[in-house]
Amino acid sequence: MSDPLIDVDSVSVALGETRILRDVSLSVPSGSFVALVGPNGAGKTTLLRTINGVLTPDRGSVSIDGRDIQSLSSRAIARSVATVAQDTTVSFSFSVRDVVAMGRTPHRSRFRRMEREPIERALERTRTAELADRSIETVSGGERQRVLLARALAQETPALVLDEPTASLDVTHQVRTLGLVRTLVDEGKTALAAIHDLDLAARFCDAIVVLADGQVLARGSPETVFTESVIEQAFGGETRVHIHENPATDSPSITMLRSGDP
Repeated sequence: MSDPLIDVDSVSVALGETRILRDVSLSVPSGSFVALVGPNGAGKTTLLRTINGVLTPDRGSVSIDGRDIQSLSSRAIARSVATVAQDTTVSFSFSVRDVVAMGRTPHRSRFRRMEREPIERALERTRTAELADRSIETVSGGERQRVLLARALAQETPALVLDEPTASLDVTHQVRTLGLVRTLVDEGKTALAAIHDLDLAARFCDAIVVLADGQVLARGSPETVFTESVIEQAFGGETRVHIHENPATDSPSITMLRSGDP
């Protein structure tokens, strides 16, 4: 297995008086696509914000390509990790192309001309080129999600950190978006994504990390992690779990049933 590009070692994070993450450790090998799954409030967004340097852990460390992020400038972090946040709200009227161009900011200098090729390539790969001249304020929530992914691609970092990248997308664009991330990983990138849909996580990702109550409950391949006991323990509630192999994708398919269902 490849050396980890992203390495989280015994990280704990508190926000105010509330402990969100407790002794979390995980690694994302270079050239792999890892899904972070778990119920609402499990700490997934907090963990991703710690990995990209927005939050500082109380204990433990996060390393990117062997470098502790606490020793890196925000510019150096942005050259290593591109983030697509869950909140896609924007409060400015730039064009879509200008928003995507913001991904080039970590690479710009006062005397260096803006590179157009990475911007146009990112627009094409996310199927947002036809939106390029529109104001970001006029596109739909799903289109905005794809634009922000394009901005992350234009950043040309070795790692992508994605917080619910399919949350605002219709079914077709969910598959296209995760399929694109899968292709990028196959081409050499590394990706860590919080994903709500367990079937999509099983279909597109190399490994799964289950987070519950701020702790890692399970980690491994989709086939080993997605078991009835793990899912019931993570998500709880009045539900039963049925797992079978999807004949179209050869990946695990998870059905959540109410306890009273036959």
